[in-house]
Amino acid sequence: MLATGSCTSANWLEVRRVSARRCPVPPSELNAPLVLEGALKSLDWPALGWAGEGGLQVLRREHGHRLVSLRFAPWQGVSSTPSGRTPWEGQCDRVDDVPLGDFCAWLAGQASELSRFPRRSFWGYCAYQHFERLFSDLEDSNRSAADFANLLPDGLAPTTLGAPTLWLGSEGARTPCHQDAYGSNLVAQLAGDKVWLLFPQCCCAAAGTEAALRRC
Repeated sequence: MLATGSCTSANWLEVRRVSARRCPVPPSELNAPLVLEGALKSLDWPALGWAGEGGLQVLRREHGHRLVSLRFAPWQGVSSTPSGRTPWEGQCDRVDDVPLGDFCAWLAGQASELSRFPRRSFWGYCAYQHFERLFSDLEDSNRSAADFANLLPDGLAPTTLGAPTLWLGSEGARTPCHQDAYGSNLVAQLAGDKVWLLFPQCCCAAAGTEAALRRC
């Protein structure tokens, strides 16, 4: 399920789009992707302050000292590898223990410790930043910054949710085709544009094992 402030795009698979503040059914009962258009406009999540004009500066000011892992790959139009395929995580340049503020500065085109990855030549991705680790010093791992229970049907126990993860990328940041190994995905697109290329389940079965799809 994807919640947006405006709109997004998905291809290849029929996607249900509704203008609603909450998912009409538990995510586990959905049999096709669902987009809640405009759902974030009704929320007062602190994380929404990280989006829009000045959002990177807010994120940098509030949490720039927190350490994250990053991956970079050459920005070569559609392709980033000699084979013409999107690189797997293990094929990217990985940099660990980087202050989040440095990545925010890099995204904004400002001087930072990441200058060895010129914006004109590389895309960058800060992915899989689990709130339990990123905000381990804050109450309830800072879940209130993006409380996904606000997007679930009324009465559904929020204990069914894991803590959120933060994803932050530059133009061109991408992930190869894969199938996640966990239950339902709930995504809140706070800022920017993201294109989802979706395949029906029959195509996933033909593509091989989940382990192969998730290799890195």
